[in-house]
Amino acid sequence: MKRIILFLVSIFCLHTNAVAQIDTSANTIVSHTISGTILDENNTPLPYVNIVSLNSGKGTISNENGNFSIDIYSLNDTNIIRFQCIGYKTKNYKIENLKHNSIILLSENIYSLDEVIILGTTPNPEKIVKSILQNKDLNYKNITKQAQIFIRERTTSEILKLKLGYNKNNIKEITPETLSYVEKNTPKNNQSYSDVLTNIYFKENNIKIKPIKAVELKKEEDKELKNIAATFKKLFNNTKENEFWRIKTGIIGTKLTASENDSLKDKALNTKSSIRYKEKIEDFLEFATFKNKEHWEFLHKINKYNYEVIGGTSINNEKVYIIDFLPKEQGRYQGRLYISIETSALIRADYKYAPNKEEENKAFGFAFSDLNFSGSIYFDNKNNNYNLRYLSYKDNKRVGIKRKFALQKKKKRLLLNKKLNEIKIDLDILIDNKESIELLIVDHSKISDIEFDNFIEEKYIDVTYVNQFDKNLWKNHTTIEPTQQMKEYKKIEQ
Repeated sequence: MKRIILFLVSIFCLHTNAVAQIDTSANTIVSHTISGTILDENNTPLPYVNIVSLNSGKGTISNENGNFSIDIYSLNDTNIIRFQCIGYKTKNYKIENLKHNSIILLSENIYSLDEVIILGTTPNPEKIVKSILQNKDLNYKNITKQAQIFIRERTTSEILKLKLGYNKNNIKEITPETLSYVEKNTPKNNQSYSDVLTNIYFKENNIKIKPIKAVELKKEEDKELKNIAATFKKLFNNTKENEFWRIKTGIIGTKLTASENDSLKDKALNTKSSIRYKEKIEDFLEFATFKNKEHWEFLHKINKYNYEVIGGTSINNEKVYIIDFLPKEQGRYQGRLYISIETSALIRADYKYAPNKEEENKAFGFAFSDLNFSGSIYFDNKNNNYNLRYLSYKDNKRVGIKRKFALQKKKKRLLLNKKLNEIKIDLDILIDNKESIELLIVDHSKISDIEFDNFIEEKYIDVTYVNQFDKNLWKNHTTIEPTQQMKEYKKIEQ
């Protein structure tokens, strides 16, 4: 509920952006980079193939359409690039050969159930899946380390309905005409993307970040909307030390803290608080811990699913079960798991909502629909510890709100805070939101506790704002190849 209320703060502060699409084309080879497409034997694109330079140790993965781009700066033509995907035979190519061949074909490497059987016992799939969480602490140890991580976030928000009713107000800066303008001119279709390459330091459950580069799509706002946003900024900035702002609906309310208005206090136009990126990264990495019982329901609630061992494969000489699962009446997901026979570690998972498993909740003027979800994750085994290599997930949610809201300025008092200013608004809004997250661990290495403790984070991050995607943005850096849709992003010209 608090997240929904905080979402309304962005409506009040009018942080919006908008983009359209144009046609572009991608070159197969760019300077210091080799690009291509990975296909299986049926010419179907293979997503999330592990691509590593055996000489530098750094690498990338293929995107959801099987496309890849790998930096070969400082490498020579005889150096080897390895293409590795669980369930497929590994292939090695010299760089000189890749320059003349942009299509990589991988053949399946799955053996029959008879070859999986150990000690004459047919494997029990439910028991195998249950062992993932039972052995989690042994397989995924929290060691002090540093890693280089690339994160790409894409969002598409469509405002299907927006009505603002003016009810009560003693804030003179906000007029009925102001709300009418907001209602009519707020962009209804908003798309955005951000790319971040950063070093991260890990110690137990804590992280510190050292950003290398951040790129975001430049915002384009209506001048009058920007003036209205400036009015809200002025209101917040004029808050005295013993005063605070609060947003309330019914008996539910939340105080607006400094972090939620951090955008009002950025150091400079092309600078952002590092806290924003750090909080996002922590949320994304949380996905890889299996703690979220909703997203990892098929690991936590085995009784809601049917599992089947369909065969086996190997990765880096490690034998692996391949297990497919489908939901029973109460389950939500379907997918495929790759689980180590020896250690019971989940090495890879690819899954999504099963058909007709959408979820909708309505209560007290709030409507929430969870329309779609898909996720993929892959771990590699280094020094007998499984480390995250990549993760990706997509979701599609629809939020509707039809309630009265109040934005209040209050003065702190000993017993009862005094209300100074207030505006009440009837809000009727319906938003369809699609989000896509991709995270790639470029490389990682162990460090000492002292190294972690001595590292001091910078408070602000320089951000490169762009009008549209530029293939040279990440020259000489290891990233995930963007999809064609990403390459076509462009801000709306006013």
